[in-house]
Amino acid sequence: RTSLSAVASDVRSSMLEELDFTKEVTNVEEFRDFLERNSLMNDATAPQIYCNLTAKKCLTMERLRWVLLLDRESVERITDNPEQAIVTALNV
Repeated sequence: RTSLSAVASDVRSSMLEELDFTKEVTNVEEFRDFLERNSLMNDATAPQIYCNLTAKKCLTMERLRWVLLLDRESVERITDNPEQAIVTALNV
């Protein structure tokens, strides 16, 4: 049986970990590496992190322009094959 205080402690720990942006840098870099290793950089992306401007409580990264995958017209403006782009994005 799990106590309420143990659950609250786990939630607190998870929230604090999510707010540690140095850990988020690692997550983004791992995802970028995954995309590069699998030749997916033309299908998906992750923002470039500016490590020299990032700290535990401040994450600085490039701004990405995006389109909503449910908006077919927007997807059609950025690719010749919207169906394949959506399938790929959902599977990355």
